[in-house]
Amino acid sequence: MTQQSWIKEAKKLCVGGSRKVQHCGLDRSAVVGHKDGGYTMHCFRCKASHFEPHGERGMHEIMATRRAVEKLDDSAYIPDNAVPIQQGPLEARLWVLIGGLTPEDATDLYGMRWHAESNRVLIPTSTTSFLARSVFNEHPKYRMYGSCVGYKLGEAQNGPTRSIVVVEDILSAIAVNRAGWPSFALLGTSVSPEMAVRIADGAETVIGWFDYDAAGAQCYIKLRKAMRLYPVYYSSLHTEYDPKCYHRSQIKLWVDQHSRRGA
Repeated sequence: MTQQSWIKEAKKLCVGGSRKVQHCGLDRSAVVGHKDGGYTMHCFRCKASHFEPHGERGMHEIMATRRAVEKLDDSAYIPDNAVPIQQGPLEARLWVLIGGLTPEDATDLYGMRWHAESNRVLIPTSTTSFLARSVFNEHPKYRMYGSCVGYKLGEAQNGPTRSIVVVEDILSAIAVNRAGWPSFALLGTSVSPEMAVRIADGAETVIGWFDYDAAGAQCYIKLRKAMRLYPVYYSSLHTEYDPKCYHRSQIKLWVDQHSRRGA
């Protein structure tokens, strides 16, 4: 297969896609891919590897992705052509690995899927809502579909001291929950009345764990204001990095310490 022919095959793929092709033999020993920065080819038989940058994405590619994202607006359900995370591009798999999840766990335990048309990871938040998360620096980072009101895992009444930890992003909520605590991801910096109801349900202590920056400070203020309407104790937890960046034992220790303050 010549350079021109493998690039031609790679151009047929959506960003993040890959496929097996013939190269130096009769079987499909090579894989071509369409990455965010260019086209790739690697042959497992002769070990040939090539990368052809394509610069900025073409307008037709950008518009095709936008149309696919807009098409999702008509549904509250993850489309049938979405595939397991492990079948998605490297960027999608790396995104879940950052949060301490294997691609298999992301798919099997949390229902995450890769949607090549919209170029995003799709995450169910209820039976009638889901999120689309960009992994290729596309904005907005999150898009919500259906009746999405935050992302909640576990119930406060099942916690050691009926506590719930409120964070900014989904992977942090998963990390906290895997450490044994109910969690709620705001998916931004706003706290709606509907979110406040879900957070306060069954809780005695609400722990806000946000980034140590201006946006995190705003989350702290908004959440504390929203919680004034409910008979809960409020505590804040500040660390250098998001919860998803810490080991499960460290998360458990810190949350346990803050929960006892409200006991």
